[in-house]
Amino acid sequence: MGRSAVKSSYQVIVVEDDHTFLCFWERFLKSIGIYDFEIVSNPVAAEALLEKAECRLLISDINMPAVNGYQLAIAARKRSPECAVILTTAYGVNLSRFEIGMNCFHIVYKPYNNVNELAKLIKHLIAGDTRFDDLSEDSFSENEDIPTVTEWKL
Repeated sequence: MGRSAVKSSYQVIVVEDDHTFLCFWERFLKSIGIYDFEIVSNPVAAEALLEKAECRLLISDINMPAVNGYQLAIAARKRSPECAVILTTAYGVNLSRFEIGMNCFHIVYKPYNNVNELAKLIKHLIAGDTRFDDLSEDSFSENEDIPTVTEWKL
């Protein structure tokens, strides 16, 4: 599991099976002043954590063995209905493969090239603010098939 014993709530839970991105998220969150987070490399363990602990923001890779990011988003929202969700991927996304309904979430494409914009997005979502006036209009768009999904190239 992550760095500490399981608590009942976290500001951010990050699920990533790639060690390089795990290290990135830990350093990045600390660099933007977020310390109440849990980093999980095993998606099955993450699903169990999300069933027990609330979080304000879930950041998860989409493609992982056993449990994918969409399933983790469902688990997070079941426990914390207001939880914001960022799903990450280095690949194109075919949303029709997954049973996501009309849930609102964000897809952020790897690699992350503009960490300043990424920091703004994360701070907005933690605050429950869905106005992104201070982010570049070129960095995001609605998904053509599911307009409640916002895709980001940061």
